[in-house]
Amino acid sequence: MRDIKSLYEKLTKYCSGDVYPFHMPGHKRNALLLDKAYSVDITEIDGFDNLHHPTGILKDIQNQMTKAYSSDKTYILVNGTTCGILTAISACAKAGDKVLVARNCHKSVYNALVMRGLIPEYLYPENDVDFVCSLSVTPESVDSVLQKENNIKAVIITSPTYEGVVSDITGIAKVVHKYNIPLIVDEAHGAHFSFGGGVFPKDGVSCGADVVVQSLHKTLPSLTQTAVLHIKSGLVDIRQIEFYLQVYQSSSPSYLLMSSAVEAVRYMLALNESEYKNYINSIKELRNDLEQIGNLKLLCKKDGVFDYDITRLVFYADNMTSENLCEYLREKRKIELEMCCPYYSIAISTVCDTEEGLKRLYNALKDAALIESKPVMRTTKPYAVNEKADIVMPPYDAYNRPYVTVPISECEGCVSHDTFYLYPPGVPLAVSGERITKSISDQLKTLENRGYTLNGTACEKGYINIIEEEK
Repeated sequence: MRDIKSLYEKLTKYCSGDVYPFHMPGHKRNALLLDKAYSVDITEIDGFDNLHHPTGILKDIQNQMTKAYSSDKTYILVNGTTCGILTAISACAKAGDKVLVARNCHKSVYNALVMRGLIPEYLYPENDVDFVCSLSVTPESVDSVLQKENNIKAVIITSPTYEGVVSDITGIAKVVHKYNIPLIVDEAHGAHFSFGGGVFPKDGVSCGADVVVQSLHKTLPSLTQTAVLHIKSGLVDIRQIEFYLQVYQSSSPSYLLMSSAVEAVRYMLALNESEYKNYINSIKELRNDLEQIGNLKLLCKKDGVFDYDITRLVFYADNMTSENLCEYLREKRKIELEMCCPYYSIAISTVCDTEEGLKRLYNALKDAALIESKPVMRTTKPYAVNEKADIVMPPYDAYNRPYVTVPISECEGCVSHDTFYLYPPGVPLAVSGERITKSISDQLKTLENRGYTLNGTACEKGYINIIEEEK
């Protein structure tokens, strides 16, 4: 097998260096919980239960987690929040049903629309004109659509967003429940909200959402691919949830991943109030210091933002592009960020960060802001996610139509066959069945010219698939 490259060797070489991770997973490569992976990797042997039909230790653990989260039911997920989103939507809506979807939802929501043959109505959150990202979904906007569409079967929103923007889940839940339908919240980036005694924004379960899915690996010390799904509702069929969980999850769930999920929750529960306060005070101090840097702009709570997760550091520099800033931090300062896009960069902080790591980020950004260069020209064009497009056909119908492949330079006015996006964050620029506007076409060209890879399409770079329309 020597002719196959070793991924493990590359991982160990990289992780043995001094690069500091301001990205997920939330454990920040600290060996806090599991240090004997191979020796405890087992299957469903006697005494260790079955995740898809728990009657022993896994049933006891999930019951205890249910109490810890104050939910009706909490399930451990080993296929990420993605499988939780697919499960929630599949359990709440069937083929041909209409669902109300915030247009800035994750790609997994759009995959569910295709897989289940659902018809979406969209909510379009306002955009922040400076950072060019989505602001909060409002209860009023939800109510406005539900008043007009009386056959919506479920409402699906993302809170917090990838950028840390939180919506008024309590208010939205009250509106949705007036119509006797469930609210599904993708809280992938807010798994820490359930802990901390109030230092973080309120979690979706306590705010009245019916189904909440959280990625433990994003902000908790858990291995990648671990998540939890919470039910707090009389509007959701538990039997349907449990059926689709075994559809979308592996029939051989990893005990390493399950153990990691459980230990991460135990870790967060074991932290005392002063430890959470010390962490959040360190983040507040860091943000205050960053705000004093002349060329640096930091996203924060503002008009249009109901609440904001301050542990999410979203910023850009006036003196260099986001791509150049990320490259500087990586190559010159040994700091790896979570993401950079044409408009901003993101650093993810968690309770596992060190004071030294936070200080290192501050010093690096302070020095980067002093580098002399020409001011960067910024655009205020909408970043496609919130631009209302002409919906020609539902995603399921579009994805099952014949298609042709065309250069991005020729896609304006065409109907998209694929749902395509940058990853991260996985929010579609265009959805299957939507007509591609000039603005989206221009953005695709810009992204291509700046070296970004378009996901969601199997085309060669510079091409996309469109519906072959009748002439």
